[in-house]
Amino acid sequence: MSPQLMNILIYNGDGCTPASVRNAYLTLSSLLTPHYAISTINASGILTEPWQPSCALLVFPGGADLGYCRSLNGLGISRIKNWVLSGGKYLGFCAGAYFASEKVEFEVGKGPMEVVGRRELALYPGICRGTAFPGFMYGSEAGARAVALKTCEDEEVLSYYNGGGLFVDADGKDDVEILARYEEPVQVEGGDAAIVYVKYGLGGAVLSCPHPEFAPENLERPSSETPYSKMIDNLLAAAPARIDFTRFLLKKLGLTISDGKTAPPPLSALHFSSMYPEDLNYIIQGLNEVITQDTPDAQKKLNLEHDEFILYEADPKPGVTFQSLTFDHTPLSLNTLQSSRIPAVFREKDKGIDKVVWPVLTYHNSHPDKSRTPHFNHAAFYATLDHIRSLSRYAPSLFGQHILYGQTVTSTNTILEQNFGLISRLPSGVTAVATHQTAGRGRGQNAWISPEGALIFSVFIRHGLQGTGGGAGSKGVVFLQYIAALAICRAITTSAKAYAQVPVKIKWPNDIYLAPPHAPPTKLAGILVNSSFANNTFLLTLGIGINLSNPHPTTSLNNYCAASLPQLPHPAFTHEAFLAKLLVTLEETYLEFVRNGWSGSIEKDYYRFWMHQGQEVALEDDVVEKGINRTLRGHVEGVDSESGMLVVRGIKGTRWEVRSDGNSFDFMRGLVRKKVN
Repeated sequence: MSPQLMNILIYNGDGCTPASVRNAYLTLSSLLTPHYAISTINASGILTEPWQPSCALLVFPGGADLGYCRSLNGLGISRIKNWVLSGGKYLGFCAGAYFASEKVEFEVGKGPMEVVGRRELALYPGICRGTAFPGFMYGSEAGARAVALKTCEDEEVLSYYNGGGLFVDADGKDDVEILARYEEPVQVEGGDAAIVYVKYGLGGAVLSCPHPEFAPENLERPSSETPYSKMIDNLLAAAPARIDFTRFLLKKLGLTISDGKTAPPPLSALHFSSMYPEDLNYIIQGLNEVITQDTPDAQKKLNLEHDEFILYEADPKPGVTFQSLTFDHTPLSLNTLQSSRIPAVFREKDKGIDKVVWPVLTYHNSHPDKSRTPHFNHAAFYATLDHIRSLSRYAPSLFGQHILYGQTVTSTNTILEQNFGLISRLPSGVTAVATHQTAGRGRGQNAWISPEGALIFSVFIRHGLQGTGGGAGSKGVVFLQYIAALAICRAITTSAKAYAQVPVKIKWPNDIYLAPPHAPPTKLAGILVNSSFANNTFLLTLGIGINLSNPHPTTSLNNYCAASLPQLPHPAFTHEAFLAKLLVTLEETYLEFVRNGWSGSIEKDYYRFWMHQGQEVALEDDVVEKGINRTLRGHVEGVDSESGMLVVRGIKGTRWEVRSDGNSFDFMRGLVRKKVN
């Protein structure tokens, strides 16, 4: 069984404009959530990461396609082209459509604006010529307009346009279907084809010269009445037809469209609390070095590497009125602060889409109550954590002691790992938890789909460089993903006697599968470890996503237990209870590893859940023979106890070690691609 195609990757590199990346992200999120995970990928990711096996759609947004060529010509184009030939789907808007054509003719005869040349990707077998309408200027809305399109289903659509071309002589070309034509006269010759579908090998591409992904509500309206503001009004009035047509384009690419009721919710405030509320004071004091503003009204600001955090005391001091507080220049009322839905705001960073200003409510005298966090019961979690800890012989006391919770966040790993000024001042064990993620991250360029019902969290761990135990030092960084995988399996199968029957298996390097004896295995959980280093200490962010009670996109633990273990009460696991159980088990397993190392009880238990023992695999390395990569065949032996690499024994006895990073693994088909040592 091949990996499920769950990732939508939007290119975000040299040549892209922030507005184009942002609009593609917002529109695709609204139409494809929760079926797919939408995230960005840069040139390095295209060139080096194993993004292809799980990618449902690769999107190239607007901008300037010469930047795409500079970054990707050669190897990058070859990877994209071969992926589409093998069944991949490509979506190009404006510059992304020029880039995917055999030849570009742009503003011919107009001096420095002129761009003419062949393109390596060449999905469309002909010329993309532009601009179709006058007035275009780089970095400007001077040429922006609402253009009328006539679709292949004879519907009229109004779309944002700024600098796009047309597909020359598209009528009658083999494997090309015109999906929309310009209704207005164009300024260049070659026809009126504005949007086409191209069949390319086993795959296909939708190439759009206008921008149907630009939703008018996401455009910046001028402060005064202008032709641009009038254009926005016209697009708003015609929005339903544009949305329906965009759905049609995505269906043409074989994607599953949402029902319109499951659009990603807005980002929410964060709630920071401790098992013992007074302990939070010490954490906040430790952040004083990076607090950029500390006002008398209890408002503290931290402007960090990736995000900005504005701290509000959830239980204000006497004399402090919430009416005096503001967030993003908007007054906050007491009722607003007590809501779980304080709006966090997307802020662009360079060419990114995920810099956020986060309001954070800090709890110094209490835990968040259900009115503020209706989807996570802090009191139940802390009580369960305390009880399970009391039963442990390892005396765990750190993981889950402090919780940073958000109902909807970008990514729990991103909030911690990409804000070094924050984690470098946090104690080990701080855990970020979310009910929804809009940009969950997985290994390489994979993303983790986070529908309602998934358990999503990240644990921050300080791992010392020095130490006497078998798992001390850099070894802990390599093995942490294996420790986490084992902890998940242990937590599930030891929750009650009957749960020992749950067929959880570890898929190397960082996934957990449900693998019943007579059914295909389905993914249950994923693990991501990010690391940095400071003051002789590894700062590790361990992200875990588990399908706990959500039926899609694969299966969930509770659904499996309900069907296979009907004698047990259901739901089998609540989020609060299972998070507490898993955090204690994770800390126990981590402490066991730090003290005793990999060899011994941990290694033995790990292989008890291992799904690859003796599996025959084909390894493709970088040696080219007769025009294709050489294939080496062997059997999986296990994980090397020192390096953490996958050990494969060749048919003739040769021993190979395979890194977890920079390789592509399709174990369901017995295939490991790329680097072999």
